[in-house]
Amino acid sequence: MATPAPTVKQLRYFVHVVDAGSISRAADQLHVAQTALGIQIRMLEQGLATVLLRRHHNGVTVTKAGRYIYDRACQILQSVDALAEEVASLAAGARREVSLGLTPTLMHGIGPRAVREADRRVPGMHLHLAEGLRDQLIRGMEAGEFDYIFTHDVGSGGALRAMPILRQPLVLVSRPGTLPDRRPISFAAALATDLVVRRDSSHALDIVSRTALGFGLVPNIVYEIDSLPGLNQMIIQYGSTSIMPSDYVVDAVARGELEIHDIVDPPLEMTLEFIMHSAQPPTEAEFPLLAFLDDLLDDFFREIGAESRRLGHLTGIVMPSLAQAKTA
Repeated sequence: MATPAPTVKQLRYFVHVVDAGSISRAADQLHVAQTALGIQIRMLEQGLATVLLRRHHNGVTVTKAGRYIYDRACQILQSVDALAEEVASLAAGARREVSLGLTPTLMHGIGPRAVREADRRVPGMHLHLAEGLRDQLIRGMEAGEFDYIFTHDVGSGGALRAMPILRQPLVLVSRPGTLPDRRPISFAAALATDLVVRRDSSHALDIVSRTALGFGLVPNIVYEIDSLPGLNQMIIQYGSTSIMPSDYVVDAVARGELEIHDIVDPPLEMTLEFIMHSAQPPTEAEFPLLAFLDDLLDDFFREIGAESRRLGHLTGIVMPSLAQAKTA
């Protein structure tokens, strides 16, 4: 004879009893008879063939098995509640509006497909995309203009929480033939080349400047420009160089217009992060959105050869077990 599966009512009652610390207090909170509540708990224990609670005169304590069931029940109830909210929203024709800020590279890499496929992949949600540089995105996040952003090296603290997504090494970018060969170049030697930098994208420059200061070195900056396409043209036309993540120039490298040189002694890197509000992290109702973004990122990182530098999946924020299954 098959073992009866736990019901949602039994799991909800069990969670209330554990939280209240006694069956009588939970019965009062749920506005049900203590006897009826006790029967549901016993049916749950019988169905699972294990003792979940130890009864005593002061209330109840949770067994080891009970603690496991409590944790799983909380996850299941969260999913059930999220499903009810989604169905209600769909029935009412309402859609959750989600505003997402992207770096220029990510907007180029995943933005068009996100716009094209979001309504099909994430029904009940409407995705708004905005492009910005690191400081612009952080300011917008702090001002409440975005629900989430992707940017570099923010870290968790205060009102924002960060999840590392991708490790991005900084490389020296040059015109083919400008440097003697494609071998790695030391940090000191890279600084001695004719560097062009982006004033409007200060984070990579900050990393270079801080590291140079630590070694007592001075970067040889000969040009400043506020545009990545303009910077690339400076490298191609005038033989300048620049230090940036290789992902920024993957298309130009593929076309043979630019080449990259790994920097060593020391290597430099920055970390792409998914930033959320500490007080409003993603809920399980947003799992389809996170899974959709994960798929877009997986394809983009595979395209630019960055799969090995992937640090985490967004689905792990709300459902680690499913995220682990995704990466297994």
